[in-house]
Amino acid sequence: MIEQFVRPSTSFVNSAGLRIGIVIARNNLRNIGSIFGHAYELLTKTGVARENIHVVSVPHSYDLVHVAKSMVGDNAYDVIVCLGNVPGGAACLNLPIEDIATQGFQWVAFYAGTPVVFCVTRDQEQNDAELMKRGAECAQTALRLARSF
Repeated sequence: MIEQFVRPSTSFVNSAGLRIGIVIARNNLRNIGSIFGHAYELLTKTGVARENIHVVSVPHSYDLVHVAKSMVGDNAYDVIVCLGNVPGGAACLNLPIEDIATQGFQWVAFYAGTPVVFCVTRDQEQNDAELMKRGAECAQTALRLARSF
């Protein structure tokens, strides 16, 4: 049942020729690496050429917005995907970080005219099915947005 739920539909878009920029925060590679792996797999299965996927890593999730901004500056990408992680703990302490990141991604997309998709997780352990689902959702959203702009 879960496999059917997370299996992405690949018939919704022709991905050939798309250029995708991916920014990955290195501060929790267990979760982020798994999400990236599933997203990358779906992107290539739907026709995005491996040479058209450019991956940049940054030390921390705080750096995602700055790198996304620099990547959209030269219109080299049809969509930017940002994968990050915020520390676990009390939700009220992390809310400002998540709000600031959300606003930053929105402004980058608005001013550059390039869609920015982001997936920011919490530090807590997540099971593989959840990480697979998040990776698939990220890739599907990126593909849809890349073709809609």
